[in-house]
Amino acid sequence: MLAFVWWVLLIGFVVSLLIGVMWYSFNPSPQEVPPNKDHLDTLLETNECVDCNLNNANLSGANLSGANLNGADLGQANLSGANLSGANLERTDLGHRMEYGWDDSYMVITNLAGANLTGANLTRADLTGANLSEAKLSRANLNEANLGGADLTNANLNNADLTYAKFRVAKLTNANLNGVDLSNRNLNSINLMFANLAGANLTGSDLSDANLNQTNLSKANLSGANLTENNLIGTKFCKTIMPDRSVNNSGC
Repeated sequence: MLAFVWWVLLIGFVVSLLIGVMWYSFNPSPQEVPPNKDHLDTLLETNECVDCNLNNANLSGANLSGANLNGADLGQANLSGANLSGANLERTDLGHRMEYGWDDSYMVITNLAGANLTGANLTRADLTGANLSEAKLSRANLNEANLGGADLTNANLNNADLTYAKFRVAKLTNANLNGVDLSNRNLNSINLMFANLAGANLTGSDLSDANLNQTNLSKANLSGANLTENNLIGTKFCKTIMPDRSVNNSGC
């Protein structure tokens, strides 16, 4: 009887093992999809690749100044340290994606850390969850860009066009937002700690629960803005127009 039980258990184990092997063969772990080689070669040879597939491309440190990448798929690409100054990145997909396997899933992000995007056209670009830490985005056109969940820590957005740009859950710690227009925007609970918002237009924006500790708001316009429940420890006010339109010179 005991031998019979052992045989039943052994057969059950073998059957389970075979089922697992078969399942894995049809549902392998997620693998990176390589970029289209022809598209990649075209970009590197002509500095232009419209509506092309550069998903997962390694362009770290590449000189793509003035490149035309209108509508390109650059999801999960490595662009850390790349020079994209003056590039046309309108409608590009630079956002993160979820990769799924037979027993797990993980998020893959686009790496633009330290990239030079000065004056680049990022109109309607999808930068969801992208790593833009220390990126140079001064004078960049980010009109209607989606920066939800993006990491913009230490990024330079000096005088960037942020019209209708979305910043939900974005990280802007120590970012340079000097002179930007963020009027009538939902910036609820956003982290702007140590950020430079000198001369920024924040009229009518919802900054409730935002972290403004050590933030520079010199010459910023906050008229009509919602500053309820803010963290304002060490915040610099100098010639700052407050929500009630009074001028705060406490930090001059």
